[in-house]
Amino acid sequence: MGHPSGAAGEATQDCESRLIAIQGPAIEQLLKENAYYRWAKIPGSIYRDNIKSIPTFGVNAISFTSAQLPEEVAYALVMTVLEQLDEFRGLHPAFARLDAAPLHRGALRYFKEAGLMSAD
Repeated sequence: MGHPSGAAGEATQDCESRLIAIQGPAIEQLLKENAYYRWAKIPGSIYRDNIKSIPTFGVNAISFTSAQLPEEVAYALVMTVLEQLDEFRGLHPAFARLDAAPLHRGALRYFKEAGLMSAD
């Protein structure tokens, strides 16, 4: 769930409730065993009575496609999002901290060695 979430806001707005930290050995083990989870924080001051950020865990947001997606469609999607990143961030509060990042040099090297990307 991206925060702020309308569902979480609604659930905490009209009743005595508080957010609690989700952490500890069981969560550490969960994250160790499941690479798609990561540590996260619910920012402070977005829900009733949560003044400080709350530690929790969440799922990484990743966009996937298939090899059958036409090259021009993939190109247009990436170009549109990156060239209008400020506007995209404004579409939902969960996108506010989204940053464009180049591929890591180590990832690039592997992709080239594995033949997944041309060497030039």
